Amino acid sequence: MTNLLLAVVLCSVALAIVGYLLRVLWRAAGGPVFSGFERSRLRGCEDRVARGDARMKEGNLAAAVSAFAGALYTKPVRSRELFSAVERLHTGVLSRLIAASDQRHGPNVGMLSLAVADRVLRKRKTLQLEYLSALQTGTRLRRRELEREMRANAAELKKAVRELSAEVMSAAPGSSLH
Repeated sequence: MTNLLLAVVLCSVALAIVGYLLRVLWRAAGGPVFSGFERSRLRGCEDRVARGDARMKEGNLAAAVSAFAGALYTKPVRSRELFSAVERLHTGVLSRLIAASDQRHGPNVGMLSLAVADRVLRKRKTLQLEYLSALQTGTRLRRRELEREMRANAAELKKAVRELSAEVMSAAPGSSLH
């Protein structure tokens, strides 16, 4: 009977140790794995921007604007390095949409949807910074809450950029928007 009790205790301790070691290994290996996926997604977005640049040089503004609108990176990132790269990407996308608007309508054309897209991107930046902080010190519940908020923000961002793209392409050249 004592042998059975001792075997159960030792098995429980062994399982706890194995579980702990697997968790440590997952955290150590999970970071580079997630980072690799994130980098791959980011490269895809950067490729879309490059295709948009090429279309813009060819004079195909509709294809360029479509490529720029599809180049948003809307997934949460797990490193500050990738966060900075995503911020640069988003700034570049907005800049290119402004350039497309200038090419189509001329300078000094105001676009309400640009302000909306910029506001949504600023909110996303705040959420992403909170998420990075929560990855280091926060609870799983807080991370999930931030992931949910970032998914809602991603939908809002896609909508805002779709509206901005439509606004860039909608008005006839030379007409003024708000």
